[in-house]
Amino acid sequence: MHRFKYFIQEKVGDTSHTTFWHEVICGIACFDSAGASAITKGSDIKPYFDNDTIKAYSASNSTIPIEDEPQFRFINDEVDKDGNLVSPEATEDFWKTNKGPAIKADAIKLAGKLVAKVGAPNKSFGPVLWTGPTNSLSDYGAADIAYNEQGISLKYGKGQFKNLSANVVANKLLGITDLMSELHKNYSSMWDYMTGQWTSVVLSALKTYPIGRSVKKAKVRAEAIDRFKILTRNHSLTWSQYQKLNITSDDEKLFHALCYKKGGKETTYDKKHKQSHFFKRLCPKIVAHSTSSAAVKGWMDQRNNIMADRIFGNYFNDKEEDIQNGLAALFETQISVGPTPMWYASKGGKEINLVPSKDQFDSKIDKIALSYETKKVGAGYTFVLSAASTGSDPVEVMTIEIYFRWRNLQMFGNPDTSSDAKMHVEDYSILFGD
Repeated sequence: MHRFKYFIQEKVGDTSHTTFWHEVICGIACFDSAGASAITKGSDIKPYFDNDTIKAYSASNSTIPIEDEPQFRFINDEVDKDGNLVSPEATEDFWKTNKGPAIKADAIKLAGKLVAKVGAPNKSFGPVLWTGPTNSLSDYGAADIAYNEQGISLKYGKGQFKNLSANVVANKLLGITDLMSELHKNYSSMWDYMTGQWTSVVLSALKTYPIGRSVKKAKVRAEAIDRFKILTRNHSLTWSQYQKLNITSDDEKLFHALCYKKGGKETTYDKKHKQSHFFKRLCPKIVAHSTSSAAVKGWMDQRNNIMADRIFGNYFNDKEEDIQNGLAALFETQISVGPTPMWYASKGGKEINLVPSKDQFDSKIDKIALSYETKKVGAGYTFVLSAASTGSDPVEVMTIEIYFRWRNLQMFGNPDTSSDAKMHVEDYSILFGD
């Protein structure tokens, strides 16, 4: 259940030295495993760029000086007058402290498996190419190294599935660049209605905001209620007005006096916060500490119904034909199809698979059953894409779930978008062949 899964995973976080060392050493080891084994610090890698064993490659499909790349600091072999390396990231200490030996071992092991399956680099095709600088824009697509005119994507450690943004989804499915703008334009009355419902809930929460037996707090709460009614124009704010509304410094002091609890940090409203003047930040802070659970639950139900049924649901239902036609493009984006076939290698060479080229993908996509469904799930709305093999005994291969929901503060800007891809087979060859 892992091969295809790992194939569509991406590296996460700032692992620049890890990623760079792993890719480059693997490329070197494919040509010279003994030389790669002798590397004991970053500066030991530089000679392999000097002797053309490996070269940096650009998005314009040409080699470029490694010295021009930010990763050069990890291999810079320049020394000062005392013979010390001028780049601390290229030293043996940095190498040992930052898992250099483990990275090298994995890269060499991976290279051995690659050579056994793909073949060794042939100098007649030129040097091994480190394609990291291309940002997936060269002919080698998402490959990390290339040799013998074959791109190879490498994985060190466990990655994370691509997280498709709302605009990527909309672009591939519908050919539009800004999904949320479309939704606001087509369903503005629904966004305004939801805003009115939300401010009503906030007011209910404000009326029941816990104050204990404090007479002073009771007075502050009464003042806050009056001020809140003025700010919301008795719940007549539009979505746009709500998002843009700023409160005064006096308002900040007033709501701080009611809501702030020492040591509460982000759990309470704090006038010292850099966004304390945002009305849209104040409101969810009030609701978070409301004792009116019925009002909060009622809001959750209203919000989900409006989002799922009246906004997203209506929009996607109206676009059903366009969406069906765009599913292949979304699937293609998720699995990182490029102009040329690409080997994908991970887990020290235990997993080596061939990623289809654009031509291969296009030739087989009509043999793949793509379907989708939309549904209301928990705190938001979900779009689900499914890919399966065809024939008398179809096999589900992959599902992509795209979520639209507020993950942090309610009604603070547009809903957040996240995605999750699940693989249900061990190998993608069930779809694209060997």
